Amino acid sequence: MTKLEIAILSACLKYKKLPFEILNEQKNRDAIWPRQYAMFVYRQFGKSYPEIGKDFGCDHTTALNNVRRVEERLKLGIIYMYPIKVPNIPKIMKPKKTPKLIGIATGNI
Repeated sequence: MTKLEIAILSACLKYKKLPFEILNEQKNRDAIWPRQYAMFVYRQFGKSYPEIGKDFGCDHTTALNNVRRVEERLKLGIIYMYPIKVPNIPKIMKPKKTPKLIGIATGNI
């Protein structure tokens, strides 16, 4: 499982969303906050903002802004960060084979 998939799945579990809902380009709050959280988690793995932007299909400044917004919400106590435990991902969310990101983005897993 790649670091990007871990970041997306952690956001899926936290916000009860499907991976393609996080990776699409909707601009409503139900889609934006999970996507921002996934970018934040991905940044915690040491990825640069240009890498985050490339993997999420946005500009590096958008990735920077999204990570900063999550950091701000963490400081204010609006959201909480829980440790990511990869082995405890429910079997429903754990694919038998590692799916390609194109399959996740379109929902065709």
